[in-house]
Amino acid sequence: MGMEKLIIIGAGGHARVVLDVAIATRRFEPLGFVDDNRKAGLLIDGLPVLGNLERIPSFVAEHGPVSFVVAIGDNFARSQVVERIESISPEITWTVVIDPSAVISPRASIGKGAMIMPGVVINPGVSIGRHAIINNNTSLAHDNVFGDFSSTGPGVNTGGGVSVGAFSHVGVGAAVSHDITIGTNTVIGAGSVIIRHCPENAIVVGVPGRTVGTRISGARYL
Repeated sequence: MGMEKLIIIGAGGHARVVLDVAIATRRFEPLGFVDDNRKAGLLIDGLPVLGNLERIPSFVAEHGPVSFVVAIGDNFARSQVVERIESISPEITWTVVIDPSAVISPRASIGKGAMIMPGVVINPGVSIGRHAIINNNTSLAHDNVFGDFSSTGPGVNTGGGVSVGAFSHVGVGAAVSHDITIGTNTVIGAGSVIIRHCPENAIVVGVPGRTVGTRISGARYL
């Protein structure tokens, strides 16, 4: 059986990490990057920028069956790109990119378009949403739920029964205690320790975590 052809949407730092993961799996044949803000033909880590999003249907016509992943770190920006691509190419095939070093329970579920980075541990009963990013050396205890387009920074640790809403981000090195709910579109600051439920549209930082501000939909945090 041949390798799965892969085109990576985005050409920034996270896209380069996803390329490394894709190569490490020995499952994919990466063809290149697609990015509206990079010149076609530019080489990034040895692979070309193939063009912009509008050209995606032509890439499929040229290469045959191709899988795609949106490797853009910001959650809302990633969702906007996914929405745009699905309007251009409704039959697009989203894949899941999982580093070989990740330890994932067979009783966990991972949504299409998700990216699981090196050193991740995912325990039984965990549900990862569509196009979510679980970053390097994150450990998710049993029965966590991460919503669509959510993400972690590197080195996050969660207890059992944690729920993270869609578009929310748990920052680098944060720890979340058992049975905590983090609302939609909330950002947990790097190094925070979360021992209480967090509302939606919030900025939560500190040890223990406290709400210090509010967010509007689409606000950047990276």
